[in-house]
Amino acid sequence: MGDTVADRISRVGERVAAAASRSGRDPASVRLVAVTKGIPLDAVKQAIDAGVTDLGENRAEELFERADKLPGSIRWHFVGPLQSRKVRYLSPVMLIHSLDRDREAKALHKQGEHADRSFDVLIQVNIAREPQKQGIMPGEIEDMLGKLSLYPQVKPRGFMFMAPMAENPEDVRWIFAEGKRLGERYSSYGLDELSMGMSDDYEVAVEEGATIVRIGRAIFASEES
Repeated sequence: MGDTVADRISRVGERVAAAASRSGRDPASVRLVAVTKGIPLDAVKQAIDAGVTDLGENRAEELFERADKLPGSIRWHFVGPLQSRKVRYLSPVMLIHSLDRDREAKALHKQGEHADRSFDVLIQVNIAREPQKQGIMPGEIEDMLGKLSLYPQVKPRGFMFMAPMAENPEDVRWIFAEGKRLGERYSSYGLDELSMGMSDDYEVAVEEGATIVRIGRAIFASEES
């Protein structure tokens, strides 16, 4: 197989499907989000031509600009750090993966009221307790859900987790297993989305229950600007 964007997407799709099958899941239950941070627009268009329908961006302004240049059928995901002063750029977004503070929830609520829309969000949880990464602690989830109940324009749909860097994905399997357990614990709240797994560890994440994987380098490694 070659090494075009389309080839890489095909390989990722095959590996996602195999990982889902190994855990007795329907491969269609896993959504692939192609993360396009720093990727030239031509390469992003190649991914769309290859069948990608969900794109993720780390920067709010860039997402807003790109949404205007790409097909309206694209489902946009915001996967970067959320900032109150930049929520106005998130109008194209269908899912925000990185909510972890009350201040941003309040800003999203106000923006939603202004735009007459709601925002679907995932709560970012720092299971590994890495000080350099964002996310609330697992023990703070109920408190966060209580705060979100004050903002009806903000709809929690699940969780986002990031594993520590590891040469062997098996070394971070426990992160995804714990993420799955947290999802099950709070399933009565309707939190059924688990965004976990990136280029180095997405197969393990899918085996442990990921419903969304965020893939950048495995698709665009040779296309980065």
